[in-house]
Amino acid sequence: MSRGTGRTLADRSGASAPVTPAAPGPPALQTRRVVTRHCWVSGLPDCPGRFAGLLSEWRREPDGRWCGRVVYVLEEAGKPVLVETWVAAAHLRPV
Repeated sequence: MSRGTGRTLADRSGASAPVTPAAPGPPALQTRRVVTRHCWVSGLPDCPGRFAGLLSEWRREPDGRWCGRVVYVLEEAGKPVLVETWVAAAHLRPV
């Protein structure tokens, strides 16, 4: 690999941008938003711990709360398990 003058890995991965939902707007326009960001998934009631994840999309629930569609890896019985699920924004943090 050579050092180029293009965008950094952080810029390309979106790591330099905060992991936050879109600004409030009309419900029809702000119900879903596609993103790609690395994040931490933590504080889940059925899965304690903190896991590195990839956030791929936001959606707004009917009650107004935001949820992120994330993918992360758990270890079960010594084997990796890939999890894809919607997680409340309160359980997601930027890397």
